[in-house]
Amino acid sequence: MRVLTACVALMAVGCGTPKEEPPTFHADVRPLLDQHCVRCHQEDGLGVGDWTDDQIVDAFADLIADRVETGAMPPAVSEPECRDYVGSDVLYVPQESRDIVSQWIAAGRPMGDPADNPGVVVGDVDLVDPDVTLMMPVAYTPTFTDPENPGNEYRCFLADPGSEEIFVTGMDPVIGTDSLVHHVVLNTLDRSDISDEMLADDGWNCIDDMDGDNMLAGWAPGALPVEFPDDYTMTMGGSKVLIIQMHYFQANPEDSGKSDLSGYSFTTSETPGRPLYLVPLGDFSFNIPAGDASYTSGGRIRHSDLGVPVGLEIHSIFPHMHRLGTGYNVSIEHADGTETCLVNGRYDFDNQLTYQFADRPMFEDGDRVNFTCEWDNSADNENQVGEPKDTQYGERTDEEMCFFFTLVSPGAP
Repeated sequence: MRVLTACVALMAVGCGTPKEEPPTFHADVRPLLDQHCVRCHQEDGLGVGDWTDDQIVDAFADLIADRVETGAMPPAVSEPECRDYVGSDVLYVPQESRDIVSQWIAAGRPMGDPADNPGVVVGDVDLVDPDVTLMMPVAYTPTFTDPENPGNEYRCFLADPGSEEIFVTGMDPVIGTDSLVHHVVLNTLDRSDISDEMLADDGWNCIDDMDGDNMLAGWAPGALPVEFPDDYTMTMGGSKVLIIQMHYFQANPEDSGKSDLSGYSFTTSETPGRPLYLVPLGDFSFNIPAGDASYTSGGRIRHSDLGVPVGLEIHSIFPHMHRLGTGYNVSIEHADGTETCLVNGRYDFDNQLTYQFADRPMFEDGDRVNFTCEWDNSADNENQVGEPKDTQYGERTDEEMCFFFTLVSPGAP
């Protein structure tokens, strides 16, 4: 089971604060690895190597130090200084903590006394005790045979939450075959709009249109569970079923012939809370020139554009681009001229997160949201698929997106 960890006894550890004496593995480095790294680097995790094993850490120490010093690891996240979010103490690594790893390597990797390890508080990165789990009807094997969309396949499946409304308090995908799944999107669909094609257990091709009338959730690699604050819920079921849209991407020829069985898990409440809605904000009109290492585009959304008569409380933002994406910025420009930063950071395709805000700002009449995305379309980008080419908006992984899936609640808290 994958776990999140958080540093405890901070004063005793000096967690993130370089010490005068050389740092040791057990007292200083192990707590940092537990806090920031083992989320991915453990058995069956997303990252290479099992950093819970001290011997493996020692063997990879130089590589770990290099990746930490250059900022390549841990993966890029939004800067907490822009706006703090749930889990920032685990997801974001300050420079002081990076320095500790470098100092340990320079000192000859002293191990120290295992008794000096202050211990960690372990938390689950999977949704705890879900009440409802909805899966694809059967396992599906992508064929990747569409000549117009090589290496990409969008497949949609119906999932029925039941005729009674369900009040969702948290959600997390259940991913069957990690190497195949580029993203998962949940959309709602009125029961009266179900077609015969949609009833097939093996789903239908939906690269051009996933149908549905309202987006409920979105997930991409690296994302953590989304859990709503007390007294807030999203509603599913009743008159509507769910569409599970799976975007499969063949990143490795060895994945040919593999099957996937994925879905979503939910925690629920017996009663409805304040309603939450997912609003996709994005830019469709960009053209990223071939060879441009730092191309930026974006847009703005006025509160009046949404047609909502009340202010919107912003709960979270999920930035989404594809493999050329390198950075993003979203802020609210208020009617009085002040500005509120929402998310700002480097982008990592393999670590796409929903940033859930503890302090939730308001988006009100007269305000506008400004957003930008940045891409590296040069041959030097290690994520480049083939030779650089002019790249526009599109669903395929070798095309690009600039989306910010924003969870809002109408009215002031």
